[in-house]
Amino acid sequence: MLNRQPRPKNSRQFNWLKFGVAVIFALVLLAAFLLFALYSKSNISPAPTAEMGATSTTISTATVTFTPLPQPSPTLPSPTPQVYIVKQNDTLTSIASEFGVTVDEIKTANALTSDLIFLDQPLLIPVSQSVVAPPPPALTDTLAVNAAPNATRYQVEIGDTLESIAAGHGLTPSDLRAANAMIGDALIIGQFIAIPSEAPVALPAWKFSIVNGDFNQGYPLTLDTERFTLHYQPGTFPAQDPDAPAQLELNGLNFLESFTGLRLDSKYDVYVAGANFESPQRALRGITFSSALKTFFLHDGAGNSDDQQYIATHELTHLFLWNTLGSPSSTMLSEGTAVYIGMEMIKDSEHLPIETFCAAYLQAGALPAISGSVSFLGHIFDLQNYYSAGCFVKYLADTYGMDSLKAAYHSGDYAGVYGKNLSSLESDWRIHLAAVPIPEGLNPVELVSSVSDLGKSYESFFSGFTGSPIQREAYRELDKARIALLQGNLIQMRNSLNAFEAIR
Repeated sequence: MLNRQPRPKNSRQFNWLKFGVAVIFALVLLAAFLLFALYSKSNISPAPTAEMGATSTTISTATVTFTPLPQPSPTLPSPTPQVYIVKQNDTLTSIASEFGVTVDEIKTANALTSDLIFLDQPLLIPVSQSVVAPPPPALTDTLAVNAAPNATRYQVEIGDTLESIAAGHGLTPSDLRAANAMIGDALIIGQFIAIPSEAPVALPAWKFSIVNGDFNQGYPLTLDTERFTLHYQPGTFPAQDPDAPAQLELNGLNFLESFTGLRLDSKYDVYVAGANFESPQRALRGITFSSALKTFFLHDGAGNSDDQQYIATHELTHLFLWNTLGSPSSTMLSEGTAVYIGMEMIKDSEHLPIETFCAAYLQAGALPAISGSVSFLGHIFDLQNYYSAGCFVKYLADTYGMDSLKAAYHSGDYAGVYGKNLSSLESDWRIHLAAVPIPEGLNPVELVSSVSDLGKSYESFFSGFTGSPIQREAYRELDKARIALLQGNLIQMRNSLNAFEAIR
């Protein structure tokens, strides 16, 4: 039989007491844990401040937004891609080896579906994922809109020039250029510019624009639109009124869609440089990374409004057609189509028609063979190659129609599309050019000589260009020579080139 011990009289009350104490103790521990968690969260994630979050200032009807980039973890790579222009005999393998990346990394960065690359094609070279880059420095740029303090704003009207605006405010054109960080005198109707309250105005510091590295660091201010995001730099000409370069871009986009019957569905990025690009792209006025949906163009007040519209449209054409028709079959066709459409955009301007230019080159015996190997290192150095390619594409579009051009753009199948190979089409084009009249007063030999001399002047000048005040004035005269040449005014071109040499 079991030996049962008698149970104490108050054992039930004792057990309930112990249970209550345990529950109270558990509740105290839970409350302490919750209080600690809330305290930790409040210290880890504070509310955004002016230093941590985005700051903005209103310019005209647009909002300029500056958002500091988050600092990357020191154990993770911080990609800073470079720009590489494909040279003769390059392959993706040789380029990957030169930069210490893989072929797949280059193809991914440029959205390439094959190993096919072509001469003068710009490629984004990413930092290999095996390379650990240091975190970028903190941004210290201010949100200064105008280069001059206490400036008022003036909206450009029809008939205005920089000289007339300056005279109306008791200033000199140099004061206005300094206040607006302008190199030239080009204005757009409706554009706002800064009018300084006193003169003289000190020139802003010179800083070349980047096309390599961290674009968000190089162009920290943004203007967002439905179709694209405009990026620009503080204290530059575009910062006076970012709506102005945005309007150039929108004009080009609307024209492209109307002219080609195509639609670009992707939103893209536009980087507007307020000063020349850094070396080795110093002489370029634009560059585009079509597969990455990024386009750059120079907007420093140089040239004239038609020239500004042309370069914005030219660069956008590369991006637009790549992302609607596919990658171009050749550099010649790519650049030729961009020149053709860009010049169609400004065909009512004073710029010399490309057919007139090419007819003069043909008569002078200097017309490039576009079916051969020609370089495209920028309009300043290879204007005759760009214009010849554009003139040839215009011939194809005028003779066979835009639909045939769109069919040939990506495929390069001239025989299948036109029933003739490229050499035969070029022969037909030259016969066509021989019948194009050359205006009286335009000397073909002098035109060829002027193009060559201007290119040599730019090459010599940019090799030592640092942006000093005297160099900026020389650059302005050199740019005036460029515009005079593009308009076929060779006498004015020579006068401006002589003025450039005298300043230099």
